[in-house]
Order: sequence, then structure tokens, then C-alpha cells
Amino acid sequence: VEFKGKRSVAWKYNLLKDNQPVQVCQEFFLCTYGLTRAKLETIRKHMNDQGNPTPSLAHKPATTISSAMIDVVKQHIESFPCVESHYCRASTQRQYLDPSLSVPKMHSLYVESMAAKDLPSVKLWKYNEIFTTHYNLGFHKPKGDLCDKCTAYENTPVSLRTDKMEADNKDHTDGKEEAKTIRKMDLANCDPSTIVVSFDLENVFALPRTTVSSAFYKRKLNTFNLTAVEARSKKAYNAIWDQTTAGRSANDLASAITHLLTQITRDQPDARHIILWSDSCVAQNRNKILAYALQLFIQENPAIITITHRYCEPGHSTIQNVDTLHSNIEGGLKHQEIHSPVTLKKLLCRITPKGKQMYVTKMKPAEFFDYKALATDGMYDSVGFSTVREIAYTSATLRDVTVKRQRFGDTQTYTVLPTHHTRSRQIKPLPKPKVMPSVNFLTKAKADDIRSLLKYMSGVDKV
Repeated sequence: VEFKGKRSVAWKYNLLKDNQPVQVCQEFFLCTYGLTRAKLETIRKHMNDQGNPTPSLAHKPATTISSAMIDVVKQHIESFPCVESHYCRASTQRQYLDPSLSVPKMHSLYVESMAAKDLPSVKLWKYNEIFTTHYNLGFHKPKGDLCDKCTAYENTPVSLRTDKMEADNKDHTDGKEEAKTIRKMDLANCDPSTIVVSFDLENVFALPRTTVSSAFYKRKLNTFNLTAVEARSKKAYNAIWDQTTAGRSANDLASAITHLLTQITRDQPDARHIILWSDSCVAQNRNKILAYALQLFIQENPAIITITHRYCEPGHSTIQNVDTLHSNIEGGLKHQEIHSPVTLKKLLCRITPKGKQMYVTKMKPAEFFDYKALATDGMYDSVGFSTVREIAYTSATLRDVTVKRQRFGDTQTYTVLPTHHTRSRQIKPLPKPKVMPSVNFLTKAKADDIRSLLKYMSGVDKV
């Protein structure tokens, strides 16, 4: 409010108390409203005769983003194919994009595409808001999952935990500690005739991995890498193949495992006893198909007397040397362009964990065998693989398997293969499996996408 006096304009400040104006000093007024003198001066300059802000100072609503623009952003996000992950459990709803992507990168590609069409685009903050609120997507390839059993137990209120839940949790926790104890004992074994081999399937490589922007929208070639580490020499072994050759079935894993074991025993000619460690995935490592493959491996390698296969407690990995190897590989390849399995093999050969050269082989179609057809004729169903924590094979009783359902418990022996004799009453050897029939796991749409990327590859990668 202004009034005439010795000065041309004077101001007085009022606050309302019980709907009645109470005059206060300027300092009190500023402190009450949290204003600065500069802000107060700005307000003065833009006030009309009624004491209200002029239209130029009034709040202007933000530009409205239409539903059509939001739909375009969604279409762009959905145009990026999800990457398969070996470590994702079937129950998870989260999907993963190419790890070389990020929200800013995706937004940059979105802005480019909209500019090419001469259409307006949303800001990064809005793109990120749509990405996080409408989708359950991630960029990293998860190295592991929380244990289902432990998570379910911890999230159950104490008052609701039954006696069975408590007993199951104790058995599970004891199993985790027992696995650690036994593995430490295995690694401390100084017997030169015994080797300890840990193995696991690394996360899927989606190739080509390139920075060409159009490649982000294309389906990729899934490439697999089974890795193994021999504990005493600390040497790493890798078997790679892609989905034009095989997939991730038990037959495929058994073929790759026995292939690596053949190379490991060549490097360790004094080995007579092999201790294997792996995760407890029934579909890949704990089944009759791998059992038959290991029995046949003993038959074809007379120097090997026993193979003992021990499993980590479900949800808890105790094969840290393999996990470390995977971390080294991912770190070594993080900023590399990888156009094909050929390039992947070359780059893996350059990675030297612990300063040692890795063995890397690219599996051929003729190296994948149909063990399942022969294992089906056996009597493996009596074993109950889903509850087995350790299984042993021996050359003396090749058609039997010895299992433990408790790591420090009693053993049980099962005859799983019939004994057949020749006319001269000699025991017939185990039959060898046939090579897997050629199967291309590429869909036509994926094949077309990969074909469209050939122009960005060198000649050796196009083969």
C-alpha cells in the first residue's frame, strides 16, 4: 500500500490476525514469508493497483504432454528386444535390456528418431518417468538371485512361522554351511591324483554387441559359454557355442562338460579322481542325462577311477572361483565390440585371469551328443535327483551310482544301467550316443534381424 508523503512512495506491511490486518516492520514481514529483499523488490515492481501480481508474474502451467506423445515413447521403449538371462528364475517378472543401453542412451535414440520424422519429443525426465512407472526393465545381467527359501522365511512374521518352516529353514541353513565346509576340505586336499573342477554356465552373450544405433532395435544371436576352473592349477576352461549349433538343454550342457573334462584330464595326466562342483539346477546339472555322460566319460578314460559330483545348496553359490572368472570376463569385454562368436573367442583368449592363458574352444555341431536317448533306457528314476546333494561314479561298478541326500549322511547305491553280456560272457561296454540332429534355434524374425546387421561386420564375422 502506498501513500503520499515526503517520499514519492512509501510501503507498509500487514499480516492478518483474526482476519484483521496488523502492521509489522519489513524485517518481520520478510522472515514470516521467507523472502529476500531482492525477491520483495521483484514483487513490488510487478504489482498492480489492487496489490496483485501482474499477468507476467502469474504462474504459467507447464506444457501439457499429450497421451499420443506418451504412446510414442512407449512404442519406442518396447522396440528394444529383451535379452535372455541364464540367471533369471522362471518366477521373476523382470526383464533385461542390452547392458550397453541406458535410459539416457535410449532417450538420445528416441530424440534422433523423432527429429528424423520432424516430430516433437519429450524431455529426458519424462522419458525416464514413463520407463520406470510403466515397465519392469533393467539393463544389467543379474549375476545371481536372492535365495527363494531364505527370502520367503525372512519375510514371514515370526508369529506365523510354523514348526515345519523352522525345520526346513534349519536344514537349508545347515546345508549351506556344510557345503562350504566340504568345499574347503576338497580345496585343501593335497593328493596329486585328485583334481577339483568347478563349472557353471555364464550369462548369455547377445551378439552382435555394437554401438551402431540401429542394432539396439534388433534381435540378437544368443551365444553361450560354459566355464570351468581346475582348482590346483587355477586354469580356466571355456566352451562356447551359439543357438545355430545348440541350446541350453541337458544334452547340450553334458556334451560341453565332458568336452572340457577331456581337455582338463589331458592337462592333468596324473588325475585319477575328479571332484566336480556346480549349482544344483536339476534341468542342467542334476539329472540322468549328465549322469550317463559322466559314466561314459569314465569308460572312455580308463585312467579315471572315480568322479564325485557335489552340488551347492540351492540359492547359495560356493563356487566363487567360477563367479570370479565370470566377473573377469565381463570386465574384460565391457567396452569391446563383439560382432560374432568368432570375435568372442578371440577376445576371450586375450583375457588372462591370475596371469594364465585360458583354454577356449568353439563347440562344433558334431560335438553335441544325444545322451538322453540312452539315459531314458536306464533305471535312473529310482534315484530321485531333485533331493541329491552328492552323486558318485566309479569305474569298478560303472552301472551303479552312489548318492548322498545329506552331505555328512549315509550313502545309497542304485543300479541304474542294465548289464548286457556278449556271447563270450564279457560285459558289453556302455553304448555311445549319436550326434544330435542339426537344429537351428533361430526364428525367422531373429535371422532377418541378424542378416540386416551383416553390413556392419567384418568379413570373418559374416561367416
